Amino acid sequence: MKSAKILFVNHTGKLGGAENGLLDIMKHLDRSRFTPLVAIPADGPLAQKLQGLDVETRIVPMIRFTRTMNPLTLLSYWRVLLAVRSNLADLIRNEEIALVHSNSNIAHIYAGAVAAKCNIPSIWHSRDLVELGILGERLCRSATIIIAISNAVAKHLERYGARNKIRTIHNGIDLAHFVPGNSTSNARKKLGLDANRKLVVMIGQLAPWKKHALFIEACAQLVKDHGNLHCLIVGSDLFDDHPRYRASLEALVHNRGLSDRLSFLGQRDDVVEILKAAYVLVHPASREPFGRVVAEAMAMKLPVVAANAAGPSEIIENEVSGLLAEPDSPVAIARAVERLLSDLELAERIGCIARERIEASFSLERCVEQISEEYDKLLRGMQ
Repeated sequence: MKSAKILFVNHTGKLGGAENGLLDIMKHLDRSRFTPLVAIPADGPLAQKLQGLDVETRIVPMIRFTRTMNPLTLLSYWRVLLAVRSNLADLIRNEEIALVHSNSNIAHIYAGAVAAKCNIPSIWHSRDLVELGILGERLCRSATIIIAISNAVAKHLERYGARNKIRTIHNGIDLAHFVPGNSTSNARKKLGLDANRKLVVMIGQLAPWKKHALFIEACAQLVKDHGNLHCLIVGSDLFDDHPRYRASLEALVHNRGLSDRLSFLGQRDDVVEILKAAYVLVHPASREPFGRVVAEAMAMKLPVVAANAAGPSEIIENEVSGLLAEPDSPVAIARAVERLLSDLELAERIGCIARERIEASFSLERCVEQISEEYDKLLRGMQ
């Protein structure tokens, strides 16, 4: 039986959470059943990763839309949209595409209507909790089904009238890649940090909704009682959406007297090594659609403190596989981290159960098989 050709559409060539999710699908997609073709806007890190996985790519120039009321900007957006849709339609016809998989909200703006016009099914992989307004209803109508990466995202999308189309499929973690290490002191040395320090880490894009300020305020409380504590913020403003954000965080670090106790590591591709070096991962965002780094840390047997909201509250069983803190409260975060710093047995027990939790419910194989089942259902419906 001939494998079905699936067109994946991704609106950026950079590597963010959605792109790592796409790469994960590519790693475990059964090529005897499905042949992937990925449309991306430009060569770059994502293209290189896809090529390394022997995935065919095509360049279709796309841009990231941002909210605006400027008529000239809106006109330019419309022109780009029409050009991209025309290119995608040609690609669908020429490559005999059987199914379109949009890997983000913006990707589905481009691809959803094209798939409907070409009379083939489409999947909108929704990975955000952003407000969509009337656009949300249009995106829902153009999708054959919608994959939500968490129940929080699914509930968010129900407001746009798509309840019967939504399937919740949590992101999966590559357990062969995220393997716990034994020597955290060696991992700290590799990062150029004092091997004897206890590291409390936050990892994520530098965007205000991630709530780095809460992490900094919690660290300011923790360092008073822990002389060997060092804090790390890992990540960057990947799309240059917040040019003054890091400077504001650095000013807060200085004002709280943390200049020698908190470091910014920027964007890193050695997350596994950072997680090996850490003692606790903190994730304070209260509007996190899923929380990939939360699940990755848990797979590494690293105890996690996260806001008791949205995606992380679905991954973590409070007091069992992690600690959930009151949202928007640096005091609550500090108290939860303090418990782990002061109780090695608790930290180790939570870490071990966390790994079991990811193995049982959030493995990459499970995720890709669930997605593949949706492909099969849609393709059978077209026969």
